[in-house]
Amino acid sequence: MSIPRKGSKSARSKSLKRNYPKGLVLPESEIRELAGNLRIREAPRAAICLLIVDKAARAIGKDKSESGELNLRLIKEMAAEEECRQIRRIIKAIIAAIGHGAEGIDAARLTITRFIELAFENHPGSDSAEGPYNNKLRKFRRAA
Repeated sequence: MSIPRKGSKSARSKSLKRNYPKGLVLPESEIRELAGNLRIREAPRAAICLLIVDKAARAIGKDKSESGELNLRLIKEMAAEEECRQIRRIIKAIIAAIGHGAEGIDAARLTITRFIELAFENHPGSDSAEGPYNNKLRKFRRAA
């Protein structure tokens, strides 16, 4: 009889399922509703905003030091600046999930992907967020 290791894959997947059903920070029905209520004129800005948040979350997952803290501040600032209620709701859920470590970051990134899939047939690629992400991060570095 073998004893499962503490950090085994099955233990991580059970934890992911318990904290984030279907690997998302919000229930899929709520994501679907938020995406459905998004106005057409808000869509391009919302996509770029969420792609910036995705890049920042990915950076947080890779780097827990000062850069990770700057990226978390960037995400919080994006939530404060966002005018669209639906996007603000998603970003706030993402901020809460990031506090749960790698599992929460994965769920946050999957949530962004799912929202964009539901909201847009032809969504901008992640490369379109590169410039705005770097500009915002540079601004936070100067301020820090």
